Amino acid sequence: MKKSTGRQYIELFYSLQIINDSLSLISLGKKYHVIPIAGQLRAILIKDKQTPVPLYYAIQKILEVKQCIYLSTIPEKIKISKDCECYFNVMNVSLERDKLHYQKEDIGKWLQYCIVETPQKSFTIEEVIKIVANKNGGAHYNEEISNDAVLLYTATDEKHISIIDKIIVNIALIIKALGLLLIKKAFDFHYLANIAIRFDELSSHKNIISYHDEDYYLPVAILLTSKRQLILKITDPDRRLFIVPLKENIEKKGIYTICFSYEINSNFESELKIYSLFDQTAKYILTTPIYVHNHFTSFPHQWWGDEHIEMGFYNLQLYTSVLPEIIIIKKMKDMEVDENTPMVILKGRNYAYVDKKNNLCFGSIKCSTFNDL
Repeated sequence: MKKSTGRQYIELFYSLQIINDSLSLISLGKKYHVIPIAGQLRAILIKDKQTPVPLYYAIQKILEVKQCIYLSTIPEKIKISKDCECYFNVMNVSLERDKLHYQKEDIGKWLQYCIVETPQKSFTIEEVIKIVANKNGGAHYNEEISNDAVLLYTATDEKHISIIDKIIVNIALIIKALGLLLIKKAFDFHYLANIAIRFDELSSHKNIISYHDEDYYLPVAILLTSKRQLILKITDPDRRLFIVPLKENIEKKGIYTICFSYEINSNFESELKIYSLFDQTAKYILTTPIYVHNHFTSFPHQWWGDEHIEMGFYNLQLYTSVLPEIIIIKKMKDMEVDENTPMVILKGRNYAYVDKKNNLCFGSIKCSTFNDL
């Protein structure tokens, strides 16, 4: 059984979290955390018989992204011990081209660059990762060790810092930065909608908008509770569920701008934000990551409204990145409407679908104003 796209995204996210947390522990002096870092780097970057396409490259293909880095000048050897030389310039990279970093390189090819030389052997970046992940306290134990490996393990710089540890940490910092950019393309989104609601009494929860995929998995739903509260419900394919409040004290007849975002932040946390023009932005850090397809407004099955309520629909926008605060405020102000603004009026529970031209289609609607609700 092939893993789902969402499961692959979550696995990469977990690997990046481990790398990020291990780097933090190393900064506190716990140097042995280079071992779990090397294990994660090997798992997501290096192919073998069981994994012809490593996870990192598989996700690049899914997202149609080709990541690269920019190296500085041609690497120069630095003698780090009597029998060991290192190309530290190979680690001096940038994610963007500039005057100091202009040599563009693919990640896979960069891993084949020579990083350490001993009298008998040259070690590539990939080989150093595999050595630490497999044999230097990693996944495999071997009683034997080569002379070249001894030189690699024992080499230190002028500050007596292990060269092999230094290399792994530098690789991790580069992959952490690239990985964050990649995973954000899969997870991040920003949602804005302008809706009107009218009801008499609420004896139970009512659906306002819910999105379903082909299998009727429901990742995002906006509901109106019996306590007159708008809530957001997000669910991942493994049925992990989070519910957060969007707006309190919903009037029996009112117009509301809904604005929320979801992103993986720089500390590799799942961050959900609810925005308001008048109140402080509410922020929630989810205990586990939830993968929400960030094109969910184009899902083939949608339900708008519910029994015994009427709603108006004026504007809806979905972005695959989180907007800056200043732009959010402007967009929310631009979306404000008054009672005479033309809008789509929906009564009861309405099925909607997205056609081939990406138009949102309803079975039965009318165009009117808020006053007609």
